[in-house]
Amino acid sequence: MSTLTIPPVLPTPREDAVKLHKAFKGLGCNTSKVIQILAHRNAEQRSFIQQEYETTFSELLSKRISSELHGHTKLLLAYLSVPRYEGPELDDAIVQQDAQQLYKAGEKRIGTDEKVFIKIFSERSSAHLAAVSSAYRAAFGNTLEKHNPIHLSHEGNKEGNIWKFFEWPLDHTEMCY
Repeated sequence: MSTLTIPPVLPTPREDAVKLHKAFKGLGCNTSKVIQILAHRNAEQRSFIQQEYETTFSELLSKRISSELHGHTKLLLAYLSVPRYEGPELDDAIVQQDAQQLYKAGEKRIGTDEKVFIKIFSERSSAHLAAVSSAYRAAFGNTLEKHNPIHLSHEGNKEGNIWKFFEWPLDHTEMCY
């Protein structure tokens, strides 16, 4: 007997905008909630959320994120502002280049060149990032998930869930409105 798995119902852009607004209210910000919402939406969905947020609350979502979040604002803003192609096509040369750049920006140096991670993970498609993950593992014997300096440097940290932005494209799932 086979089992049918039904994907969860994705909230509307309005529901996401309201959840984000609630996450920003009060003392401090519910960083986990903000990341949970934005990390699990594609570029088109995030665009709809931004439009709905601005319409509903008369405020730019990117401006609110800048004022509320500090440590990882650059990545969140890149996710909001950079439209990325989500098609399945891959360019193997760029995949290999990205794997090399991530290695040089992380494991092969003291400290992390976050700009490289932000650029690659905010501009590349989910299919491309999955291919980069495989290329990285083949070239360096490590996985991005386990040996990524951003992940390692934030383990145990309240904002460590920023890694959700990196995990999501690598798990091959897509959720659409």
